[in-house]
Amino acid sequence: MAVIAPPATGFRWSPPSQRYVSPSGRFVSNDAVRNALRKFVKRGEARIARLAADVSEGRLSVKEWQRQTADLLKRMHLSSAAAAKGGWAQMTPADTGRVGGQLRGHYRYLDRFAREIKARRLSRKQIIARSRLYARAVTPKYENDRRRAAIGVYAQERRVRQADESCPTCVREAAKGWVAMGTLLPLGESECRTGCLCRWEFRGRF
Repeated sequence: MAVIAPPATGFRWSPPSQRYVSPSGRFVSNDAVRNALRKFVKRGEARIARLAADVSEGRLSVKEWQRQTADLLKRMHLSSAAAAKGGWAQMTPADTGRVGGQLRGHYRYLDRFAREIKARRLSRKQIIARSRLYARAVTPKYENDRRRAAIGVYAQERRVRQADESCPTCVREAAKGWVAMGTLLPLGESECRTGCLCRWEFRGRF
């Protein structure tokens, strides 16, 4: 599965601005990076859904489904973290370790999920729908990784809602407007959890 980081040859990362720079010297918009991430997540979600369909229909053993899904999640989360950090060259052992810690939580849920599939407690539809949630968790994680990297670079943050109908916590947090970096709740720590579609914006320099 292709990854989104680093970007195409000739692009570079600007630490002071926390943005990619194109070969022409122009900044790449954050929306362009998000669009690339969105396509990446959709490809990953489609692959995870196919694996879920295969295990639910007996074409794949539960053990092999779990292994392949875990491997795909690892690649998606690492690629997302690298994209948020400015490319693979910007990733430190601490960054990789943090992703590993987050993945261990997903693996625990995946292990429980596998036991439920093996016990035949879930329908095909339930298995596929639940599997898709693992891929969708990459989007708020990317935004939170961007925010982590921006602390110490920018002075203020705000949460911008993207969903047509946001959960109460997202509405409340977004209504606070511009506040000091690190003040607001991380994306996903709300009723919408990993389905959060909000994004971060930053301003002001130290």
